[in-house]
Amino acid sequence: MVRIDQALRRVDHYSTLSADMLIASGKRVTFASALGHGLWTFLRTYVLRAGFLDGREGFLLAVANAEGTYYKYAKAWLAS
Repeated sequence: MVRIDQALRRVDHYSTLSADMLIASGKRVTFASALGHGLWTFLRTYVLRAGFLDGREGFLLAVANAEGTYYKYAKAWLAS
C-alpha cells in the first residue's frame, strides 16, 4: 500500500515535469485555466467515467487526479 507522503511526492514530481512540458509548448496558462482544468478533470473522472460507482475510492481518485492537474497548471502559471 502506498503511503500518503509517497503519493504526494509523486504528484509533486510529475506535476513539475508536466508543467515544464506545458511551458515548453508555449501554451498560455492563467490561474483560471488552472482551476478550470482541475475542475474538468474531477468531473470527467467522477461523473463521466462513473467514479461515483466506486464510492469513497472513486471520489478520492477523482480528487487526486484533479489535484495533480491543478498543480501542473498552477506551477506553469507561476513560472510564467
